[in-house]
Amino acid sequence: MAQDRGRHNKELSPLDGEQAAGKLEPIATDPMVHDSVGGPPPGVYNQFNILAYSADFPPADELEKIEKLYPGATSQLFAMRERQLALVEGEAQHRRGLDTFVVNHNVKSSQAGTRYAFASVVLFWALAALALYLGYPTQAAAIVGVNLTGLVTVFVAGRLSQKSERIEKAKIQASLSGKPKNSKDG
Repeated sequence: MAQDRGRHNKELSPLDGEQAAGKLEPIATDPMVHDSVGGPPPGVYNQFNILAYSADFPPADELEKIEKLYPGATSQLFAMRERQLALVEGEAQHRRGLDTFVVNHNVKSSQAGTRYAFASVVLFWALAALALYLGYPTQAAAIVGVNLTGLVTVFVAGRLSQKSERIEKAKIQASLSGKPKNSKDG
């Protein structure tokens, strides 16, 4: 067995080892060779270390090692993290600004709708009073009936819309939190 092994793998002198390393270097770095033979040539090993940290930065001793290898790298890491935090804060402020704008717009729109509804009710009731005064009681009753039907319809439709919005928000919240939430309907 020892003779068999010696026949294929002879002992190399230091000079032969350097010559062999020089000859293997182009082969070891050629990706086509790696792909065609299924990995690096014998005696050449690839090793990759991947470190993962749950904090924003590696521990202090790792930062020191990084700084020794790449001077100025830790200050670049800190500057990069500061830029990331500034972007996140800027995006959050933008979202809050949009939310504030939407809420304010909805409040103004609701207030305008309430004012227009009140004005139309006053106008229709005045028209009904005028019709009654002029001796048209059937037309006055029709005006009041149509007006009340419209008010009830708008009120019920608004309540149904609010109810469906609450249900949709509860579904979204449940999907985000991963657990179902009960919404009170009504």
